[in-house]
Amino acid sequence: MMENTVFMSFTFYSTILILKMYVVAIITGQVRLRKKAFANPEDALRNGGLQYYRDDPDVERCRRAHRNDMENIFPFLFLGAIYSLLDPSPAVARIHFFIFCVGRIVHTIAYLLRLKAPTRSVAYGVAQLPCFSMALQILLATTPYCCFLLSTAAEPCAAWNSWCLQKGLEMSRVALNHPAGEYRCSAVSPESCHVGEERLGPGYRRMTNPRELLCHAAVPKRQGLVQATAACNGAPLWRTRQEEASAV
Repeated sequence: MMENTVFMSFTFYSTILILKMYVVAIITGQVRLRKKAFANPEDALRNGGLQYYRDDPDVERCRRAHRNDMENIFPFLFLGAIYSLLDPSPAVARIHFFIFCVGRIVHTIAYLLRLKAPTRSVAYGVAQLPCFSMALQILLATTPYCCFLLSTAAEPCAAWNSWCLQKGLEMSRVALNHPAGEYRCSAVSPESCHVGEERLGPGYRRMTNPRELLCHAAVPKRQGLVQATAACNGAPLWRTRQEEASAV
């Protein structure tokens, strides 16, 4: 890790930003003491009385600057650390870190010294650019891995469906080789999962029944079998003559 020049650059600029946050916190405390505006009653009692348990615009300005640092520097620490592991160009990475660091320093100075607008807003916007750039590069680098996981998770389902279809086709071939009798075939389309109705030959037809999402199978109706079930979902592959007549 320490041999990674990009990570070393990230560590340098991150340390500067964290020290800057400490400085802003110290400034906030000093402004409280100078303006005698304390957030806790025990601090006010120690420094003159409960009348100093109050808010002050200057103290609130320092607090807003500190809060803005936390809202932006903490995400940068995460993005910069992950970005450093992607083996980016050291020069490009240093530009990212430098722009963010300078933008945050200028933002804090403009906030505390009440610099004329839009100095603070421009500094804020400039500092966001490298963060968006790093986030986009992280997403581009990790998206193929996420797609691989999704495809891997889908493989068992695809294999199961393929096995179901193969078994159904085997049953169809066995049934079609039967010498005589009427045949009923329930079939499911892998694309639309729709069971259609059509004439397939003498004494053989596919019945419409959207509730039966079955593998392709054909069986003799004259056998009157009702106990067989599809390997895919446990639905019946065929009905008796009376059940089919009532359904039609």
